Amino acid sequence: MAKPGAGEQAASLVVEHTVPTGEGLAFRWWHAKLVRKAKRFKGHIRTDLCAPVKGLQPGQPMKWYSIVHFESPQLLNQRMKSRDREALIKAGSKTFASY
Repeated sequence: MAKPGAGEQAASLVVEHTVPTGEGLAFRWWHAKLVRKAKRFKGHIRTDLCAPVKGLQPGQPMKWYSIVHFESPQLLNQRMKSRDREALIKAGSKTFASY
């Protein structure tokens, strides 16, 4: 796992994903694909997926939180603007909402 050196500052991004009831498995499959692609990107340190937060009412969508860590803000921004990430987000947006 790469770590920033002296004087460098790592960067992290928290992404909220709204997942409809019954779509948790599909979301986890899609997220795993997103992570596999991110691991190939320069500067990727790790991606954490937090356990889902359930809505208060039955049938409400679940909220999942993903935290992406990169060696620098510049490398994180490059990943966020990459074409392959945009394509994966677009494919997932048919089922999930990400913020």
